[in-house]
Amino acid sequence: MTDDTTIKTRFTFPKAEHLKSRKAIEQLFKTGKTFFVRPYKVFYQMVSLQQPPDAYLRIATENQTLIPEKGSQKPEAALQVGFAVSSKNFKHAVDRNRVKRIGREAYRLNKSSLMNKLTKKKMHLQVFFVYADKALPDFVAAQEKMKICLERLVAIAEK
Repeated sequence: MTDDTTIKTRFTFPKAEHLKSRKAIEQLFKTGKTFFVRPYKVFYQMVSLQQPPDAYLRIATENQTLIPEKGSQKPEAALQVGFAVSSKNFKHAVDRNRVKRIGREAYRLNKSSLMNKLTKKKMHLQVFFVYADKALPDFVAAQEKMKICLERLVAIAEK
């Protein structure tokens, strides 16, 4: 017997949630805030989605379609995330890719509480996780640290 108040959680990490834009990442590193939960250094930036639509779009009068303004980006998803690992700490690409894969998987499985908070508050959050340790992580430890990071981001979103 299913309860109607229960919401099914999908553990996905779609392309719209990937933070890939070089401009957005540079802006995040310049103006964003940080905190450190070993082994992750977390860069984050909150943006309100309650801005007027003309803040990031203009309407073409001929056919009433929305066209993005130059130099501005409309957030694609309420939460956009990126992962990085230093080549100084991990010389082999296979190791860097493994660390990023473990981080993405830990994020994907634990992001639901943060996503729910952001959609309720109508906020957009850009987050970048930089792995700063020199040892390869195991999945269980990485998942525990990711939970701590996401709980901290939920607390920040509540403010």
